[in-house]
Amino acid sequence: MVAAPPSNPTVSPVSAPFDFINCCRGTAFVKHLATFFFPPVGSGPNLDASPAPPSLPLRRSRSPRPNATVITQAEIVDAGSSDAYLLVQKLRPVWLQKRGATSFSQEGDIVVYLDATSLGGRETLRNIMTDEIESIQFLDARRATLRFGSGHVNGAIVITARR
Repeated sequence: MVAAPPSNPTVSPVSAPFDFINCCRGTAFVKHLATFFFPPVGSGPNLDASPAPPSLPLRRSRSPRPNATVITQAEIVDAGSSDAYLLVQKLRPVWLQKRGATSFSQEGDIVVYLDATSLGGRETLRNIMTDEIESIQFLDARRATLRFGSGHVNGAIVITARR
């Protein structure tokens, strides 16, 4: 004869569905959810009242966030670098890093252009003084290939000279 297990009135049978609301009723979590989804009456925004003054003064930036692919004339003047390599290294150092997959057949450097004339690799930036530059733009590999043709696996830096 096999004895039946003792019955426990606090444990529900396995076959009964779980009742989340009754199980968690009165807990802080359920109260938090209730106030989140159903805020108390009168606690909403008062549309007739004037807005409260800010507690902290608003922080105003000197200039808008710089473009990630262009160095403007204003940034060139503010940086105070002597040559284009130091300028790019200071303002957009990521431009000088090779990217993408490399292979034996597609090895190369970032190509530097001065007014659509190819100058060579990124070391040629050291020969260009910043007072001769209007702007500098970085082109990723896809855009450089579309603009200048193949051979730009790591992108290109395009310098626009002052006129």
